[in-house]
Amino acid sequence: MIADKNDGGNVATNVTTTGTLTMAANGRGVVTTTSSGSLIIYLATQDTGFVLIEDSSGASGRLQPQVGGPFSNASLSGSYFFGTEEILSSSGGSVDSGVATVSGGNSLNITDDESHTGGDLKFGQSQNFPFAVAASGRVTLAAGTDNATVGYLSSPFEFQVFDITTSSHPNIVEARSIVSPPGTPSPATATVNFPTPVAAGSSAQSAPITITNTGLGPLGFTGVNTSNSPDFSASGTCIGTVVVVVQPQGTCTLIITFAPTASTPTNTPLSETVTVNTDGTSNITITATGTAAGAGSGITITPSATVNFGNQLVGTTSGAITTTVTNTGTQAITLTSVALSPLPNGPAGTNPDGFTIVAGTGTCTNGTNLAANGGKCVLPVTFGPLATGAVSSTITLNDSAGSQVITLNGTGIAPTISLNPTSLSFSTAPGTTSAAQTVTVTNSGGAPLHIANVTLGGESPDDFAFVNGTTPCAKGTIVQPQGTCTIGVDFTAPSQSTFNATVTVTSDASNGVQTIPLTGTGVVISITPPPGGSTTATTNPGGKAVFPLILSSTGLTGTATLTCSSPQASITCAVVPGTVALTPNGVTHAAIVVDTFCARLSPPDSAPRSTPPTAPWLIAIVGLALLGSMALTKKRTLRLAMPLAALLLTGIFASSCGSPPKGPAGATPPGTYTLNITATVGQASSTISLTLIVN
Repeated sequence: MIADKNDGGNVATNVTTTGTLTMAANGRGVVTTTSSGSLIIYLATQDTGFVLIEDSSGASGRLQPQVGGPFSNASLSGSYFFGTEEILSSSGGSVDSGVATVSGGNSLNITDDESHTGGDLKFGQSQNFPFAVAASGRVTLAAGTDNATVGYLSSPFEFQVFDITTSSHPNIVEARSIVSPPGTPSPATATVNFPTPVAAGSSAQSAPITITNTGLGPLGFTGVNTSNSPDFSASGTCIGTVVVVVQPQGTCTLIITFAPTASTPTNTPLSETVTVNTDGTSNITITATGTAAGAGSGITITPSATVNFGNQLVGTTSGAITTTVTNTGTQAITLTSVALSPLPNGPAGTNPDGFTIVAGTGTCTNGTNLAANGGKCVLPVTFGPLATGAVSSTITLNDSAGSQVITLNGTGIAPTISLNPTSLSFSTAPGTTSAAQTVTVTNSGGAPLHIANVTLGGESPDDFAFVNGTTPCAKGTIVQPQGTCTIGVDFTAPSQSTFNATVTVTSDASNGVQTIPLTGTGVVISITPPPGGSTTATTNPGGKAVFPLILSSTGLTGTATLTCSSPQASITCAVVPGTVALTPNGVTHAAIVVDTFCARLSPPDSAPRSTPPTAPWLIAIVGLALLGSMALTKKRTLRLAMPLAALLLTGIFASSCGSPPKGPAGATPPGTYTLNITATVGQASSTISLTLIVN
């Protein structure tokens, strides 16, 4: 809210107040402001009321809509009556009244009478106030030695001003145009057509016409002039036994009634003017057209004037549905035209919606004569949709009794194929076959989908193969609307390279042939001991063994998961780390830590341990193993690192059963054991066998 204030001589102009309005059902609203205090609003109507400021000033004001903006000096014209609306000082003030006339577009010539506190009376005074009006409606008045005043226009016909100098009694003065603002009806003209003939003694009504008062003042509806419309009349909420008044931006409705009489010309188009009188800027003129049916004439359409074809597959044509047109009157009727709309633009008289009046078998044509008391003709129509979706056309029959409309409805349906996913990628080691992957084919259309063929093609189709699932898509498969079938494919890598192929799905789908790109890559994952390392380790019962390993890949990027399988329950193995990142042509390091045991866990041990309590050993062991592995693979100058690591590991491996590590399956028997270590990336994997000798 932007306002000007004079609080007992405290002047503040262009004060902006921002807040949140909460309105109760009884019309009381509270605006919580960002500054101190709140505003209280009471509504008298939907958009008028008054405002009270919650502070010690007790300031209040009127609330009403502002219309006619944006404003300028030209918004004020003519003469205004003005008078003091409210004295805002307990110690008294002055009361003014008079007439202000706009002069020169920027000045008010004022003649007023004043009464001041203490009996100071001044009559017939003449003053001149220059004024300026902003686009917001803020008006500023000033005159020589007189106090400056400001205010706001609520419309070009009304404004309020008050003193913004240090006066302690800034009375509010309201000015209103001597000429009342007019209302304006919109629309001021309208056309109403009655397409179906109406017999004498019968009537028909139009849809309501909404009239809005777009003017600045009230709009009064004073009556209806039917002198030029003997067969048409007006009613509705705009028409009453007394003047109906609609406020600015308010609405009312008009309904036109067509009621031909015995004297109304029949079978002849009528055009008459209904005038609704107002006290606003204009009356409302409505042009009404229609045809009065001749006595004894009548047309019946059977079985219905609405023909529904339902769903029809795109590219096919329905059987003909025949409509019969019968003359039920006592006078003969001649068809003057039979028109399909939209007009035919295809072969055999088919229109853009796919409807066709069957030539040769239909008897309702231009010039057809329908004898009285039962003369008839037939209209056979077919529907062959050209696209999916609902369509509607009409057939209009014009005749000597008027016109009749037959509505044609139909929906074109077709299967539509969708794929998920739309492409497949495989990777596996040369000479091996990947796991199968599946593409789901969905019929998202409204008609059954017929699969004509599913084939492999492209550059390397022989490296891919179909794998049938539970609902395979194959030649001859029919997929119902919203149903699915699947295409399973696997890949056998002939070598270490990338191979491409396609799956082509041919069907009667509206979106045509579908192609699924296939990509297969032959990849190699290598697991080896580092230079100087070994796939064999020796330890004693209760001891550890560590196998450093190097992982490398060719043409493969991803995270490799490492697993270790132990041949003996009394031997546990751990992979550190359990997952490693592979890069094409790069190397990655890992270690296998093997534990053996001297005795079985027993109470109070509560759970098995895959490693003895000396957990720091594991960290030291893996660190030393990786140190040796990385040193030897990266720098030839560190050839002593591996023997050093091996020497340290040998000391860690040594163990006696004097303080026996305990395992979940008891002591580890002496012997030679094989452990299989597998690295897996996606569908590609590789395995290395390690030998553990327990003395």
